[in-house]
Amino acid sequence: MDNSEYSKICASNKGCSKYFDNRLMPLLPVQVNFGFTATQTAIRKTQEAVYLVNAGEYEKAIYCLKNALNHDPTYADAYNELAFIFGKFKHDWGSAKEAVQKAIAYDPSYPKYSNSLVGILVDQLRHAVNVEDFLKLTEEVELAVANYVEKNPGYPPAYLALAQVQVLRNENYAVWTKTLNKAKELYTKSGFSVTWIPLNTDQINMIIEKTHNECEKLIRLRNELMISDKSLQRERECYKN
Repeated sequence: MDNSEYSKICASNKGCSKYFDNRLMPLLPVQVNFGFTATQTAIRKTQEAVYLVNAGEYEKAIYCLKNALNHDPTYADAYNELAFIFGKFKHDWGSAKEAVQKAIAYDPSYPKYSNSLVGILVDQLRHAVNVEDFLKLTEEVELAVANYVEKNPGYPPAYLALAQVQVLRNENYAVWTKTLNKAKELYTKSGFSVTWIPLNTDQINMIIEKTHNECEKLIRLRNELMISDKSLQRERECYKN
């Protein structure tokens, strides 16, 4: 998706139901069934699951999403919501990645799912406890982001992800802040968020500032793990001697 397509979709929702974020949709009375199709039922069940997540009812939300997928096994948003729950609240990275990869497979043209995959990988990386895990996950994030940016060169969140990869590569401050400025430029041109909400200048600046802070946290994490690894190596050398 290039920037012109992104802007076009944002400007007009005609025929773009798959680009509409279920988190913004009004909850319909799920108790009543008026002969909905399998996909319509899956959509409604996914909406219900979002409300359950917001209420902290994660197990009920998972059950609801699996119910949605029983109706339509190809409904990508349901897989994406499952990935969100498994990653954000359960730290079950394997299940989260499996779910979001299914979302991508069923709707590869929708960049939000690629964004979800990167978010899950970076969140997992933040929980790394040693350098070996950190470096392994860095490679996984790099691959996901490279694919994400290549397929969506005009999509602002892809550059937020790229900036984080540049931090993980230990590239200098000027490099990754330039990438954040690229994201800011694309947000300004489109005027919309990843969930198609109109953004003003202050809101765009908040998105960039938040990612800047996340990048600095990754720098601190990397440095802490590197220091810890060097200390462990020195201890091992002392033990050998």
